[in-house]
Amino acid sequence: MSRKKILKKEQTKRFVPTSVGDRINYIIARQNLTSTAFSKLTGVSTGNLNGLINDDNKPSSKFLARMLELFNVNINWLLTGNGSKYIKPDGHEEDEDPGTADLLERARRVLTSGNPVAVDTLERNIRYFDYAVTTEEKLRKAEKQVKKLAHDMEEAQATSKAQP
Repeated sequence: MSRKKILKKEQTKRFVPTSVGDRINYIIARQNLTSTAFSKLTGVSTGNLNGLINDDNKPSSKFLARMLELFNVNINWLLTGNGSKYIKPDGHEEDEDPGTADLLERARRVLTSGNPVAVDTLERNIRYFDYAVTTEEKLRKAEKQVKKLAHDMEEAQATSKAQP
């Protein structure tokens, strides 16, 4: 079994964490920390940290509390992958992680650059992807309606066969 290495910050942009260990690795990389520095901050030995990253160990409640305290990590996301990655200091989930904030800032910079070609290209891409997402949502809704209609038809047929 191969052992996971700590990611580099630039590797997190396309990285999709699928386990608790992956999500811990993601946070370490997003914070631009080494495993040694992270271990010192969280009070976890490097051996235990390696076990966490490789999903050999489960995080303790003390470790989870430190993740929230130090990095505002949403513990639900850390354990399950559900919800936002971060919690605002007021206790509400953050809608965007630092990677999303970076993308929005870059888009803002393009839009305010005064370069009409760059602005036009960005706007066209946004419209294209928005259309794709909207179309996919409509397709999912239509599929649900078709399934419901098929179910209703089956029930109606069963009812009509049961009647003399």
